[in-house]
Amino acid sequence: MFVRKKKIKGKEYAYLVENKYINGRVKQKVKRYLGKVFRFDRSGDFPVTTVFDKGRIDAIKDLLKKELILRGFKVRGDVLERENVVVDLKKPEVLFKGRKACIELNEGFLCGYTLRKLYRLGDGDGFAVANALLSAGIKLSKDDFVKFFERYYGGEADEHEQAD
Repeated sequence: MFVRKKKIKGKEYAYLVENKYINGRVKQKVKRYLGKVFRFDRSGDFPVTTVFDKGRIDAIKDLLKKELILRGFKVRGDVLERENVVVDLKKPEVLFKGRKACIELNEGFLCGYTLRKLYRLGDGDGFAVANALLSAGIKLSKDDFVKFFERYYGGEADEHEQAD
């Protein structure tokens, strides 16, 4: 399953979509509405190397906080806010005026679904971990991904499993 963005009456909305093969053709079936899509411009960049000295969930929260702070979000504990868009990293959910929302980050979407998917990552292979990080909008350098994977998943990431 993956997140697809649709434009309806000039506004963008995110949906969770699954591919189904029917009679040799691919059909996309909408599984869940994820919310209105918001896009915030990024200003600046954070340090090249990231230190992973906390627990896995806390490291993920720190990466998300850095990404959102660069987009102008204000931090209050595990809650980040900008222009009525609230990201609660503890619950986890992304809301706009109390309704579901998605934030388009890098090549992915940050929403309640992708946050929960990140937090629930078990003993995944490198490809699953990289996919979950990218689908939530976290973009790591190859070196940082290898450090992250080795620290939290206790293995070595293969060359083809590294995120760019």
